Amino acid sequence: MTETSTQVNQKRLVGLLILATVMALFYLIYLLREQAIPFANRYVVHSIVSRADTIRVGTPVTLAGISVGSVNALEITPDNQIRVVMSIEDKYFSKIREDSRATLINPTFGNPYIDIAIGTSEKTAVAEGGELALTQTSGLPDLMATLPQRLEQFDKILANHVSLSARLLDPQGDLQEGLAGFNESLTQFSQLARSLSRTEDEFHRSLANLEQITSNSAEVVKRVVATQGELNRILGSVAVTLERLETSTAQFPEHAIDFAQILRDLKEVSSQLRTATPQLTDVVQEGRNVLYEADRTLRASQKNFLIAPNLPKTSGELLIRPLRDPGLGADATGTRR
Repeated sequence: MTETSTQVNQKRLVGLLILATVMALFYLIYLLREQAIPFANRYVVHSIVSRADTIRVGTPVTLAGISVGSVNALEITPDNQIRVVMSIEDKYFSKIREDSRATLINPTFGNPYIDIAIGTSEKTAVAEGGELALTQTSGLPDLMATLPQRLEQFDKILANHVSLSARLLDPQGDLQEGLAGFNESLTQFSQLARSLSRTEDEFHRSLANLEQITSNSAEVVKRVVATQGELNRILGSVAVTLERLETSTAQFPEHAIDFAQILRDLKEVSSQLRTATPQLTDVVQEGRNVLYEADRTLRASQKNFLIAPNLPKTSGELLIRPLRDPGLGADATGTRR
């Protein structure tokens, strides 16, 4: 029995449906294996690197080892850098903080993935479209690339080892010089140790002196504080004295006028005394003569027994001697006036 075109088309449609169902099942199995939830809410963050290397679209993204998303896109920036766009499930939004760091892990066996470290609670969460710092670890390809350089360094180390062994086997060669240098280094080290010991002793003495100076300074401060009241009193007395001195200075012109008047009076008295000085000499001489005559009369009266008891006793010498003899008209020295 021949199949019609309608039946053929129906069989093709059923085959396509079965194929789509199988593909959907395989996709769901893949998502479940990657611990991803289909149609879950997601938000995007990105990182900037100089080379993409093993990063591909779909590279898994983990948060402290837990699968939380994948690489959604790789873009070239205007400054020739690579922007790695990562799509992460929305429920992990609060765990990725500003101090979180992303690391590209390149295991020796297995596929590379990006792991994000959980940030601290003190920092704020990374906003939608925010940037995370991304660092790359060295994988097997990197190690293979640097292997020739490391082998060259190993050859140099081996050559140095062979050269050192040859020198050690020669007792008369560089070994003696090395030992001599080592001995000299030990001597210098011993001298340095002694110098450090002396320096330490001097340092301790300096500390002791500093403590003594500090103690003395504290004592001086205490004494200054104790004498603060007395110093204030002295300053007050000085201020009062200055006020009095200022008052006295203000009165000085008046006293200067009085002093000038006194000087003028003294000058006038001196002039009058200078005029009276010659007459005063004659008056003094006459007074001495009168006193001499009175003394002689008193002594003569003492010899009279009638009036002697009523007179005062005198010495045997004359109390006053005349400057001139009244009878001769000359002084007692014989000089005539």
